[in-house]
Amino acid sequence: MTDIIDELARGIAQALDERGKAQISQIRRLIECLGAKTVLTYAERAKAIDTQAAILVCRGHRFRTVGGIFYLLARDDPKLTDETRLYCYRFVRYANMTKAPDDESEASAQSFE
Repeated sequence: MTDIIDELARGIAQALDERGKAQISQIRRLIECLGAKTVLTYAERAKAIDTQAAILVCRGHRFRTVGGIFYLLARDDPKLTDETRLYCYRFVRYANMTKAPDDESEASAQSFE
C-alpha cells in the first residue's frame, strides 16, 4: 500500500510541477489524511484555477504556482483537524528558506508558499 501511495504522490507532484522531496512527502501526507480521491480532485481543481485565473500569494507580490493553489485548496479542507493540518503542513514554513528564523515573531512573518 505504501508503494502505491508513494507512486501516486510522485505522479501528483509531477502534474503540479512540484519537484522537491519535501513537496512529495507533503502530498503523501495529504493522501494519508484526505484520501487519494480528494487529493486528486484538489490537483485537478488547482490546474483548472491556474488556467482560468491568477491567485496572489499572501503578500501580493507574485502569483501562486499551480502547486501553491493545490496546497491552499487542500489546507482549507474541512476534514483536516488542527492536528492533521499540522501533520500535513509541518515542514512547509521553512522548505524554501536558507535558514530558519531565530524567533517565533520572525517565523510568523514568513510566507507559507
